[in-house]
Amino acid sequence: MLSVLRSLWTYVGIGLLVFYVLLYALLDLPASLQDTASVDPVRTLLGALVTGLITAQALVFTITLVAAQLNARYTHRMVTRVFTWPTALYMGLFIGSSIYSAVVLAALSNRSADFTIHLLALKPIHPASIALALAGTCLALLVPYLWSFRRRLDPEQMALDEGRRAVSRLRRGASTEPREVAALDNIVMSAYGYKDYDTFARGTEQLARVGQEAWRRSRSELGESIFRRIAHIGIATVDDPRAPSQVIDVLYKTGAGLVSEGIQEASRQAAAAIYEIGEAAVDKGVDGVARQVGFILSDLGSQAAEQGLVATAEQAAYSLGSLGAKTSQRGLEDSTRQVAVFLRRVGVKAAEQKLDLVTRQALVSVWSLGAHTTRHLPGCAEVVVRELEMLEQIAGSQLVDSSYLSTPGSRELEEFRVRYLQEVRGEQPVGEPEGTGS
Repeated sequence: MLSVLRSLWTYVGIGLLVFYVLLYALLDLPASLQDTASVDPVRTLLGALVTGLITAQALVFTITLVAAQLNARYTHRMVTRVFTWPTALYMGLFIGSSIYSAVVLAALSNRSADFTIHLLALKPIHPASIALALAGTCLALLVPYLWSFRRRLDPEQMALDEGRRAVSRLRRGASTEPREVAALDNIVMSAYGYKDYDTFARGTEQLARVGQEAWRRSRSELGESIFRRIAHIGIATVDDPRAPSQVIDVLYKTGAGLVSEGIQEASRQAAAAIYEIGEAAVDKGVDGVARQVGFILSDLGSQAAEQGLVATAEQAAYSLGSLGAKTSQRGLEDSTRQVAVFLRRVGVKAAEQKLDLVTRQALVSVWSLGAHTTRHLPGCAEVVVRELEMLEQIAGSQLVDSSYLSTPGSRELEEFRVRYLQEVRGEQPVGEPEGTGS
């Protein structure tokens, strides 16, 4: 009810009703053409209505077409938002009013003695009054019609509408990918090209919403496909100062929502998509995005561990380890240190929840990170040692040692292990002579 009261169409409709009543009650045209020596005033009025309506219709159609073409740069589907059935009805009203006025104008040439329309128990209506009412209707409706362009031609609103329709199709049991998914992809990338970050974020959110709904409907292939679309968007925009962060935030919120719903494979796919963006960021040396990815993977992995979602938490720990290896190879010291902290956070949360598989994966990732820092960033190895020490206090030395055996071996890994045993446990590794240092 409130939306109806706020609609401009409602007030225009009320105004038109008042206009019709005033025309009917107050406009007194001659009932018979014999009552006046000349009909020129009425003929002039009708001729002006015909000309004016045709001109107005051409102008409205031109404005509509130009506006649609300007916004079609986001997607060709923008045109369909303008040329809808309400638009067709409105154009038809213009055409019908013009034709009616022309017919009445032609009928006046017959100079009929009685030129009114008689209705039962009502005051007779002159055809020119009807023509005037139709013309007033066309012009009055022009205001809300053009005002509606504010919403229909808004690309951000279009993204919302496309997402809503896609979700609706999935809920109705659509067997194929909703066509709105491709439209959303176009809108997002076009918005990125124009640096329209609001539309970019809104479109990405709607894509993620559709993907989330697909997972809820057990449409895993579609859900995975949409998540990969979003990951590719993040990779394509990774050099931008704002766009990749927006994509990562959307994936994080979606993944967190899936974790809270207990949809394990879907949340795991979200974590994998986030890692792909982080991997691309590291390859291009975008340190800020890499740190953001590390934090979000850590948070998502911790939430998954709390919910007992082993696969998702394990994916987060594995992705963090891979991300840390890449940041160390690229010489990104800050990111590497933070990845070590994030790995410990996931491992501790998993250990508290007695998720040994996740804890083991976190430990393997820490051992691997220690090996990579020993080789590429010796200054960061101390941070990894301390994080592994804190993790051992929760997980236990037995699990730490067994996870070391599961880590791919290398000379750097052995060096890191020697250092860890000496600095943390104060012992020599088996087979090492006394006094051998790292």
